[in-house]
Amino acid sequence: MWSLEADYAFAYTKVSAEWTREQFEAGAQRNASASWFVQGMQTLSPRWFVAARYEGISAPPFGGEITGSPRLAYTNAEASAGYRVSPELTIRSSWFATRWYTSTGYDHQAGVSLVWSRRWW
Repeated sequence: MWSLEADYAFAYTKVSAEWTREQFEAGAQRNASASWFVQGMQTLSPRWFVAARYEGISAPPFGGEITGSPRLAYTNAEASAGYRVSPELTIRSSWFATRWYTSTGYDHQAGVSLVWSRRWW
């Protein structure tokens, strides 16, 4: 297994990416899979931010590549916007689009979260 990752930040923007490749050996078979993501966050003001993430996985089919079946793929996209109510409380809304390994279309979801964080020491 090996992995590459990178982070880059400038002004009020941060971009991160990672790519990992795994090699599997079972008897005479050798199969490989890969996973990756790219994400970014932009601070718009002291209270507002937006973020996005796109990730994917490419895996061998059940039984390995020797079966001749197509590779399995997973992808997920997320877009978020957040508002910091106070230093301890943030409200965030997100939209997700996920395509599971054997699916032909994307599942869409939306969510809202309240994040409370506080140092205890």
